[in-house]
Amino acid sequence: MFKVIVLMSGLVFTTFSFGCDQSKQPCDAQAGSGQQEMDIQEKMQEMTPMFGNMIESMMSGRFKALANPQVTEQLAKFSKSYFDSLVKAGFTEDQAIKIVIAVGIPSAQ
Repeated sequence: MFKVIVLMSGLVFTTFSFGCDQSKQPCDAQAGSGQQEMDIQEKMQEMTPMFGNMIESMMSGRFKALANPQVTEQLAKFSKSYFDSLVKAGFTEDQAIKIVIAVGIPSAQ
């Protein structure tokens, strides 16, 4: 979730940095202006509710998917297969279970 916010924040900053009119001043000269920094902060504050809604939607969708018995069966099969593969690769069962626990539920990160 945090990565999404960072990514979206990066898009806002990218938008502002490309918004410079190089015919008037180089972008670097405008980057330090106090007004531009205030504008960026204002835009970020305007986007805060959108970030909240987006994160809420993502979490809701994930919980909905995890409530599906077919999905949980797939996760169980993945975890078991991952554990077995780790043991086959030479990890002890204790090491393998710790790795499986640390990985947790795979996601599209």
